[in-house]
Amino acid sequence: MPEDLTPDLHGLRRRKMLAAIWIIGGVSELTALCILAVLHLLPYFPAAFGIILGLHLQQLAGVFHAPAFRTIGWSMALWSAGCLLLTSHLILMSTAGFLVLAAFLAVNLYFRKRPLA
Repeated sequence: MPEDLTPDLHGLRRRKMLAAIWIIGGVSELTALCILAVLHLLPYFPAAFGIILGLHLQQLAGVFHAPAFRTIGWSMALWSAGCLLLTSHLILMSTAGFLVLAAFLAVNLYFRKRPLA
């Protein structure tokens, strides 16, 4: 008879939280796209996507206990908000910011001492 029949409640809770975070993030991005399309403001979608993704990373930081996600999330959200306020080349600035932050996140995760999971 197996010795450990107790369910992994921490792992189950983590999977449920991840599913909820991904669903809420996807629905909010789709909602932003639909609203901006109806209002004929699609050039603002990259900045809106960056703000939503930055806030999405805040929640992932709590699930994975990874402060790097929190830093990247705030950076992405603030960069996107700054692109809305400070530039007329919105798509170019948002895309450049995403690429820089994605590279920073990839390097940060590559050199981590402990794995995420």
